[in-house]
Order: sequence, then C-alpha cells, then structure tokens
Amino acid sequence: ETTDWESGKSTSDTFSASIAELAPSTAYHFRAVARNSMGVSYGGDETFTTIGLHYHLNVKNVDLPYEDKDETKELHVLLKNLSPTSKDAGADGEVVIDVKYEPAA
Repeated sequence: ETTDWESGKSTSDTFSASIAELAPSTAYHFRAVARNSMGVSYGGDETFTTIGLHYHLNVKNVDLPYEDKDETKELHVLLKNLSPTSKDAGADGEVVIDVKYEPAA
C-alpha cells in the first residue's frame, strides 16, 4: 500500500503514517520516498513484524502443589506481556484463554 505524498517536509522533519488491518505475525517492509524539483530519493528498506494474535501454552508433566479442594477442576494461569487487539477482546475488553488439563490421579 502506498500513502499519499506529504508536502512541506524537509530532510530534518519527522513524519509518520498510520496503517491498519495488518496480518498478525507478518513481516512488513517499508521505505521513505522524497521528491522535489530535483527528482526522487529513496530511503533504505526497513522492516517490522506484527505481533501474533494466538498464544499457545503447552505444559506437560509438571508437578504442581495443587489440590482441587472445592472440586471445581479450575486451574488459573497467569500470562504476561500479551497485547490483544480490540478484535480479540470481548465486549468488556477481556481476553478469554482456554486452558485444558487433567488433574493427576
């Protein structure tokens, strides 16, 4: 996708562009292009990678000091540094993560 030209910028000015609807876990390339009466100049190729939307947690054979005293079969897991987008969150902003496990016999 190409953005519109911005007029009135000099080489020392900063600039930015907002882009939307990027795919998760995808590398993107971009470069700045400047033009004036002398011609066109291209900046270097730069990259960034969007974060993933899906998180997979696989824990096997871990001895947890856990006893299901109230027999709810609930295990709570704390995940840090997640950045859900509004598309992933529920109406109240909560992200639901399904964790399946079997208590040890």
